[in-house]
Amino acid sequence: MLEYIKKNPEYFNRLCCETPPNDFYTVFIQYNSETIIKRLDLKNLSDEDRNMLTFYTSGCAGTIRQWLRSGCAQSPAKLADFLMRNTPAAFMAETKNHS
Repeated sequence: MLEYIKKNPEYFNRLCCETPPNDFYTVFIQYNSETIIKRLDLKNLSDEDRNMLTFYTSGCAGTIRQWLRSGCAQSPAKLADFLMRNTPAAFMAETKNHS
């Protein structure tokens, strides 16, 4: 996904970086949260875990937004590595359980 964003920066800058954020930014966060819930089969999340998921996906979206604003200076692979290293341990454990 990051490679695609880097190849289309003008498009994603309009979608993600305008002030105030448009609906795409909100939908992006919601979509990523729902995708994680589906892929990891997390149907009955506690309120605390749902808050952690929202916090994480919002942080990822903000990081990608900042990356776009910087002209995608960092490689997509390096950014993906950063995002993975900062994934909450609880979600990483679930990912390993569903591999």
